[in-house]
Amino acid sequence: MPYVIALLLVAFLVGCGPNKELASEKFDPPLKERVALLNPSMEADSLEGDTPEEVVEDLMVVGTCDTTINGAMRNDLESSGAQNLVMKGREFTAKVSSDRIYDVADLEFVRELRLQKGKKAGKK
Repeated sequence: MPYVIALLLVAFLVGCGPNKELASEKFDPPLKERVALLNPSMEADSLEGDTPEEVVEDLMVVGTCDTTINGAMRNDLESSGAQNLVMKGREFTAKVSSDRIYDVADLEFVRELRLQKGKKAGKK
């Protein structure tokens, strides 16, 4: 019986991370390109040899949600890595580090994430 519990716990923990492939479908083309540039191992076809090192950078993004953002949604966004959150109706603007961008995109109510034009959030 303890083995079953341990196996279920491992399966649960492995499944807890965001599904990066599905989450990245919410990225606009410039954001997809920027994230791929920062994390080249996501695009690597080969499993052998050295994988390129991931670079973490803060990105300014604009997100669109399926409904007007409420307090619970704001908390979920902040817990997922959205910082300096500015909300207006169904849209939000936030600084998100490139290593947390998939966590934000993985939220069920987030429909689209796009790179904010003309603004840099700075490096971590």
